[in-house]
Amino acid sequence: MTIDEEDDILVSAYVINIDTAMGQDFIASLGFLAIGSRMRRLTDMMWRDVREIYEEYDIEFEPRWFPVFCLLSQNDAVTISEIARELGYTHPAVVQIANAMEKKQLVRSTQQDGDKRTRALTLTSHGRELLKKIQPAWDEIRAGVEEICVSASADLLSTLARMEEAVQEEPLTVRAARIRQQRRNQQVNVFAIERGNAAQADAFRKLNEEWLTKFFVIEPHDREMLNDAANFILARGGEIFLAEWSGEIIGCCAMIPANEGEYELAKMAVTERAQGRQIGKRLGEACVNWAKAKGARMIFLESNSRLTTALNLYRKLGFKFAERPFVSEYARSNVYMMIEL
Repeated sequence: MTIDEEDDILVSAYVINIDTAMGQDFIASLGFLAIGSRMRRLTDMMWRDVREIYEEYDIEFEPRWFPVFCLLSQNDAVTISEIARELGYTHPAVVQIANAMEKKQLVRSTQQDGDKRTRALTLTSHGRELLKKIQPAWDEIRAGVEEICVSASADLLSTLARMEEAVQEEPLTVRAARIRQQRRNQQVNVFAIERGNAAQADAFRKLNEEWLTKFFVIEPHDREMLNDAANFILARGGEIFLAEWSGEIIGCCAMIPANEGEYELAKMAVTERAQGRQIGKRLGEACVNWAKAKGARMIFLESNSRLTTALNLYRKLGFKFAERPFVSEYARSNVYMMIEL
């Protein structure tokens, strides 16, 4: 079965859907989810009518050939790759159209600059004759489509141009991935630890132990802080944020008071099975917003140059590399970053 035969079948199927599908237009009822199918249906219906107009003029010409044929009519010779680039078609699609038009002796192909891999197309004398013959049909089609748009009160060409620009700026795949991530993020609840909640304090300790043993070792200062976070962090005016997903605490981060108006962002950890959900970003944002609300003037953090993912996250939060103004209590620390609020 050829593509053109498939188009005819699709047109028939769409007409049946509109006229008899349980008394309603099912595709239209699907809204934005079926917009591609709906646009294809409209194209198929219009191509059906265009074929009938061509038959009135005794012209054998397929609507799908029009963009390529029109482009060739305005140029002496155009390669397959140039046509694909100019029209935004795939290379195989252009080859298929070119082959069909070549069979009808509307175009001829030649090797470009002696390169067998580069195929250039030009209109034949028969193609030039058809170009003259088909112009009145195109005039009627153009006027008819304009009438349809006017009757529908639609500036269709401008709307299509804006839709194409929007798709080029951010493809549907990228938009779907962003929406998917937003949905995942919405499922994550970030909150401040409850004072005296032993289970939450234990989750904070275990998450950090998991992270530390994966990349480094648990140092003495880690141990005393994790075993008594209530005194080392909370009692000093700091805060601990936890991230919960599906009833499980999967991430944490702490804000530890330092000098006047300064806080340290520390003890950020996200369990490995929950990574990729931008949980670290949400925890970091919660810490920065909390510090701003406290009137802090600066936040700093210590890290390690091996942790490229974490460093990229800190940069996105606004942190910048700087000279360390003190001697670190951690052997693993070789990076100092800060952000002024």
